[in-house]
Amino acid sequence: MLGNPYSSNEAGIGPLMRDIKNKICTDCELVALLEDDNGMELLVNNKIMSLDLPVKEVYKKLWLPTNGQIEPMRIVYRMRGLLGDATEEFVESFASPNEGQEDNEVTYKLANVFVNCGGLRVVLGSLENLLSQQIVMSKTKPLVAVSLKLLGYCAKIATGRQALLASSLNAVQSLLPVLQTCLERDLTSIQGSSGVVHLTDQVLEVLTHSFVK
Repeated sequence: MLGNPYSSNEAGIGPLMRDIKNKICTDCELVALLEDDNGMELLVNNKIMSLDLPVKEVYKKLWLPTNGQIEPMRIVYRMRGLLGDATEEFVESFASPNEGQEDNEVTYKLANVFVNCGGLRVVLGSLENLLSQQIVMSKTKPLVAVSLKLLGYCAKIATGRQALLASSLNAVQSLLPVLQTCLERDLTSIQGSSGVVHLTDQVLEVLTHSFVK
């Protein structure tokens, strides 16, 4: 783009990454994407940024630690889906240093209902059925992603972790084949409504949280 590097005080450079996306669309005459948050991706340090993130937070927490203040923050833009599914990490938020166990118990408290009603067993069974097919169709991937997201929510609360570790549920043993299937069939990523969902990473996250007391 002409005008690089841009000043952070320039109109259109913030406060959100969405504003930068819109400036790119305007300057490059991509007006059709101005109202479309799903057509373009912005990457910083080879990570896909949520358009809801403040530009200052991205600079301070993602760019500065590895690049310092010498170089301006480089933002790469690309059309989503042109080269297939994205494989880069999707950054949706930056965790605060004081975020901890108690915050998760409040944030994901509704997951207790899911755990107590036997939802974990149903989801694990559904995952096994979905991934036992010879060919995983594109319409099946979103169901896998949603199932893993539900398990991830449950793994962030104490009762959920206890249930996942219970021998009667056998959750860890059920998830290991799911992880293997995601790796073997290259189910590494899928385009979700909020950005890129990494299926393999989701399984690993559930397994990791399950062993945290």
